[in-house]
Amino acid sequence: MKRIYETLFATVGVVIILCMLNPAASAQTATITIDDLIAEPEENVTVPIIVSNVTDLGGCDINITYNVSVVHVVNVIEGDMTLLRYLIDNETGWMHANTISVTGLAEDVVVAYISLTAVGCEGDTSPLDISVDKLFDMSYDSINYTVTNGTLAIEKLIDAEPPIVTKASASRDTILNDNGRSRRSGTNITVLNVTVNDEESGVSDVSIDLSPIGGSPVQPMEQITGTDIWRVTTNAVSGINQTHHLTIDATDHAGNCNDSVSVELTVLRRGDVCRDDTIDMDDVMRISGCIIGIDPNPPNPLVGDVVGALGDPVGDGIVDLMDALYIARYGAGLEDEP
Repeated sequence: MKRIYETLFATVGVVIILCMLNPAASAQTATITIDDLIAEPEENVTVPIIVSNVTDLGGCDINITYNVSVVHVVNVIEGDMTLLRYLIDNETGWMHANTISVTGLAEDVVVAYISLTAVGCEGDTSPLDISVDKLFDMSYDSINYTVTNGTLAIEKLIDAEPPIVTKASASRDTILNDNGRSRRSGTNITVLNVTVNDEESGVSDVSIDLSPIGGSPVQPMEQITGTDIWRVTTNAVSGINQTHHLTIDATDHAGNCNDSVSVELTVLRRGDVCRDDTIDMDDVMRISGCIIGIDPNPPNPLVGDVVGALGDPVGDGIVDLMDALYIARYGAGLEDEP
């Protein structure tokens, strides 16, 4: 009897040692997982279905169920395995897919990628529940598994990025000062344009600082319907004989601001042909000198053309002795500022 017990114990010991030396003989449990997701309303997202802690995976046949009022499955894409077949039913909230591997896969295996569209409203959630019809290895033996289901939640993501501001420009980058006296059409006004984009929360408002030229520090710009272009028309009553960089401030619906872009605008004083910000006899002499050829550089008509025939304040498009006379009379207090 003693010999029988010794033989039995020896046999059990050998079996235990063999089990320890052969891990395949021990039970292994795989995990099938679909992650939790967050999507904005109407956003498309893609998530993998993963089988982890697996050895020699040969085939997988699974179902995903979901709430069709919250999310729809729009596509199923092949992962690490092959010969993917699937069926989507967005009426009942069910997706069925199967796929195989002819060589066997191990560790973390992407069975397939599921593309979904959030069709519900902010605050809605849907389960992404997995059920398994078959999970087997290369020996056609069932694989033990557990399931980790996912959830899709619809949330409005926080927009932390400011609007993108580009293409700032002026229809005229140099204009005359405006003092109430008539000018040639368009010479004392300019249209300031800028393109503003914000794909996250959208553009709320755009303004520009016109205080350097006598306007509002927060002058609203208006959006051209159907475009991303914002514009404003302005004149200049101050900041004369200077070049300005007028800062644009674009704000989105999340409150993010971008004031890094500006429009360049130069304001000239009409009659100041010497460009010293003073209208005086130097300007008169400069004009008369150009007429007889003493000064080879004729004044810019934008500045030097201050009067036309019969005293027309709009001018006539040329710089001549009538302009010199008007400036001289202005210096004597007999005419209005050009």
